[in-house]
Amino acid sequence: MLDFTFQPKLLTNMTHRDVTFAAAATLFVPAWLGIFSSGIPTILGPLPALTSLPALFLTNAGIYWIVVGIPSAIFLLWSPQLLRGVAKIPARTFVLFVLCASLTIFYFVGSWNSGIQYQGTRFTYVMCVVNAMYTAVIGSLFFAFRKGRDPFGKSLTIHWLLFAWLAWCAFPHLGELP
Repeated sequence: MLDFTFQPKLLTNMTHRDVTFAAAATLFVPAWLGIFSSGIPTILGPLPALTSLPALFLTNAGIYWIVVGIPSAIFLLWSPQLLRGVAKIPARTFVLFVLCASLTIFYFVGSWNSGIQYQGTRFTYVMCVVNAMYTAVIGSLFFAFRKGRDPFGKSLTIHWLLFAWLAWCAFPHLGELP
């Protein structure tokens, strides 16, 4: 069983609001890696749909770089209870996870051949495995914490992992580049 009660000395003076904002700020890293680490889909930068689609629309305006803030903004808007220190995981988070996990299966089935053709076998298989691992880990955490009390760290971890997955590699670009 995972224990989320450990709090390093540095974190003991931080409020739930501070920790939540810090977690949201760290989502800039997977978002940047996912879209800006290279100009083409790579294993480190798979061009996830959450940031790459808005970037396409914002490129002509010259403000495409703001897309790295999308996962952080959605994280904060999706999880306002974390800012207040409420540890309960809303049912909508589980629904979002199940929806994303289900759509991931359909996405890979529908895009598999294009991914193999344009990004290659290695990229397509690795992205499939990484997405399967993210869904397995997040699903396992939901299962492990289905009963019992709701510590803040558990809720923060599940929410952060879900949005880090969406920011970095969920629905990677599989197919011809525009």
